[in-house]
Amino acid sequence: MGLLRECIEIWRFLFGTPKSAKAIVFYAEYEGSYPSFEGVIRELVENRRQPITYITSDPTDSILTLNDPLIHTFCLKALLPSFMVLMNSKVVVLTLVGLNLHDIKRSVKDVRYVYLFHSIHSCNAVYEFGAFEHYDSVLCVGRHHVDELKKQEELYGFKKKALVEAGYYRIERIHEAYRKYAQAHSDSPKQKPTVLFAPSWEDNFVLENYAEQIVRALRDADYEVVVRLHPESRRRFPEWIEAFAKKFVDDPGFRLEQLVTTDDSLFRADVLITDWSGIAPEYAYGTERPVLFLDGVPKKINNDRFEELEIDPVEFSLRQEIGVVLPVDALDDAATYVGEILTRREEFRERILESRAKNIFHFNESSAIGASHILELIGEETE
Repeated sequence: MGLLRECIEIWRFLFGTPKSAKAIVFYAEYEGSYPSFEGVIRELVENRRQPITYITSDPTDSILTLNDPLIHTFCLKALLPSFMVLMNSKVVVLTLVGLNLHDIKRSVKDVRYVYLFHSIHSCNAVYEFGAFEHYDSVLCVGRHHVDELKKQEELYGFKKKALVEAGYYRIERIHEAYRKYAQAHSDSPKQKPTVLFAPSWEDNFVLENYAEQIVRALRDADYEVVVRLHPESRRRFPEWIEAFAKKFVDDPGFRLEQLVTTDDSLFRADVLITDWSGIAPEYAYGTERPVLFLDGVPKKINNDRFEELEIDPVEFSLRQEIGVVLPVDALDDAATYVGEILTRREEFRERILESRAKNIFHFNESSAIGASHILELIGEETE
């Protein structure tokens, strides 16, 4: 996308967009950000009839072709930092961490910045130090986010933010979609259980070191296996992926999912195997089925000061609440672990429901809560 085109986009925003639509701006780094925004946007647009602006830095983002008079879409990348620092909207909503720490800075105008989580994981360990310092409001997923952010404010003198007990739309969406999927397939039970292996992408460590061993152990036990790649894995490690796929090209019980366009593999899977990926609580809380966690793989720690808060990251305790741990030196026994989990499905379902109630605010109400807070910030919320 050329600079001339981006200049035209900025002109269109400044002079071709209604003032009411410019009051609330959503910014997405790439197309995959939209699922995090979807619930709040639908609540604002469909239920509150509030126009919005949606800016994406992904020229292939499908939202750019959306034909909705209440959603005004723009694509900016090279000129985005300059545009953002001069923006004169009332509220900007992002899933971007590190506001003001990197390329994207706060506007010099009086703009309120709202952070919307794209994971339930700790906001202290997974993200860099000070990642949320420059936000005005944070739509917290659960009590752990509130406790961590408050402790950061007390310990480091960070500015006080509005910590909204909002919840997490993505899990709500998965839960509703899975309920419909299960109803639609209730008369056609599967012949074999399906195991979904979906690790993190960082450095391709887990895939390179353990994927083949896990797949072979499960296929030897005649489980159907789906390996779901993170979009970053596909972009960063194409040669490894091509070589890996060739090893199982003739196996009808194996499928490599490179393009994550739907959640069907989550719905089909009877068990998920992963490392420290945020897909674990989304799968468990959304489908109410258990997770087999790899133990002995690198944790996702991007803040080496996280222990100063003396609060254990929620992803550490979750492992015992929603699943079972599989040591990496016992991967040849992966099928045995899966079999044991499957015999205890109802026990795990009850534990998962308890964990979800403890760790997620206001299940199925997050979109309305988030939209109401945003409207309050622009002075449009009414009783």
